[in-house]
Amino acid sequence: MRRDPIYHDFGSGLADALVPDNLTMEGKLYAIVRTVAPSLVNVHVPVSGRRFHAYLQLAQPQRGEARDALTAALAYRRTKAVIVVDDDVDIFSPDEVLWAVATRVQWSRDSFVIDGLSGSMLDPSLPAGASTASKIGIDATLPPPARPGAPRAVPPRISVPRVALERAAEILRTADGAAWPDF
Repeated sequence: MRRDPIYHDFGSGLADALVPDNLTMEGKLYAIVRTVAPSLVNVHVPVSGRRFHAYLQLAQPQRGEARDALTAALAYRRTKAVIVVDDDVDIFSPDEVLWAVATRVQWSRDSFVIDGLSGSMLDPSLPAGASTASKIGIDATLPPPARPGAPRAVPPRISVPRVALERAAEILRTADGAAWPDF
């Protein structure tokens, strides 16, 4: 018995309930996709996707390999939308994944929908009793360069010079917090 106990609740559908299962799902998807896409580097199942979204990262995929990876990942019952990106995109950064979708995807060329795949009973968009779903694959990879040395689009990264971070830390250390508003 503590005077200052720490209370932790485990709520169904909250991040601490999703993350452990997402990690397991990432391992399963990695095993499935790796069999058809040897350039697979990493898999991420974001909490924001409620286990229905997955991001795949490929390193210099061969032509058609991204589509193979997407099709394999969509065959997994829980996935509903899968995005594949190159290894210059950080799949753990939603901003970078969405940047890749915004700058590397033409919907008619780089996305496809497959109807009638097995879906999750937890998908609230499916009618009661439905067991099949429509799923989408989005290829946000760049094709190999047309010629050696051709430039490629580079994802934006927020970078703050170390000197600016040190200066900001110094300002905060020396600031009089008593004058700050109390929220």
